[in-house]
Amino acid sequence: MRRTLCGPTSAGGALIYKEGKYCSKDPQYAAICFIIGPEEDFKGQGVYFQNGTWQDTSLLDDQAKLDDSSLQADMEKVYKYHPYLKEFLREYIDKHKNCQYTPMTGGFEYSMKCSA
Repeated sequence: MRRTLCGPTSAGGALIYKEGKYCSKDPQYAAICFIIGPEEDFKGQGVYFQNGTWQDTSLLDDQAKLDDSSLQADMEKVYKYHPYLKEFLREYIDKHKNCQYTPMTGGFEYSMKCSA
């Protein structure tokens, strides 16, 4: 199920976010990303923050995790290049707050089951 959020742009168009990978566009921080899965080679469902490496990938199943002071500086490196992404992530997490997350093989990715 694809979720989208449209936000205004300065040119009068709209930004549309959906499942995918959103990374810093600064080459020094290109491995710092938000992943809204599943997408391509990442089969986990939900919102994840990848802080530079595959092993440092965390499920964000609570909006409070978007405000984690230990991650804020790195998260801002992504938000800087993706206007309104934070708002989309908050909305997505809120819409899935009653879902159950089950670890998949490997431990970094989760399957998500939501009640109707």
